[in-house]
Amino acid sequence: GDGSTSTITLSGDTTFGGTGDIYSTNKLTGAGGVVKVGSNLLVLNSSAAGASDFSGATTINGGVIRITRAASL
Repeated sequence: GDGSTSTITLSGDTTFGGTGDIYSTNKLTGAGGVVKVGSNLLVLNSSAAGASDFSGATTINGGVIRITRAASL
């Protein structure tokens, strides 16, 4: 990637899945949660964008979520 970061507002539960691994440096905020599906890997690393502060649940229905910094959740 180009090293850019942004903030993603979760207004409802947001599902991450698919066949390829997903790497996010974005800050997650809002009332929604994170739902992980599929067999791929989701890597959350929000250090560059600031600590994530979403208030919804984190649910893993498949695959793996890797947290590289505690501030990502």
